[in-house]
Amino acid sequence: MEIEDGAFEGAGSVSELHLSANQLDSVRSGMFKGLEGLRMLMLRNNKIRCIHNNSFTGLHNVRLLSLYDNQLTTISPGAFDTLQTLSTLNLLANSFNCDCRLAWLGDWLRSRKIVTGNPRCQRPAFLKEIPLQDVVLPDFRCEE
Repeated sequence: MEIEDGAFEGAGSVSELHLSANQLDSVRSGMFKGLEGLRMLMLRNNKIRCIHNNSFTGLHNVRLLSLYDNQLTTISPGAFDTLQTLSTLNLLANSFNCDCRLAWLGDWLRSRKIVTGNPRCQRPAFLKEIPLQDVVLPDFRCEE
């Protein structure tokens, strides 16, 4: 399923949006344009593989973001920077590949006071089931 850009124009007073189990496979820039008042965004149980650094632009009031049970393997640096009031970020039940491209997220999770539920690495094998924020920087490595 795909949500058209501008689908939420004029919906600035919506405070909760539940898009769980909708077969979404991506979160694009501009997808949530018009939802300035949004405080809770539920994207559970979809097929989202990657979050880009402009995916949540304009969602300054979101306090809770759930990406639980997707197919996330990586998240681009700065992906959550526009979520200035974020206090809960659910990243559990994803297939994170904890390589050099995800090192920033481990550091970001350690430096924020955000409830996460301790998302875990699934790859590489030596990091399987280790909470992302517990992986030391040298272990976030990419094969040459």
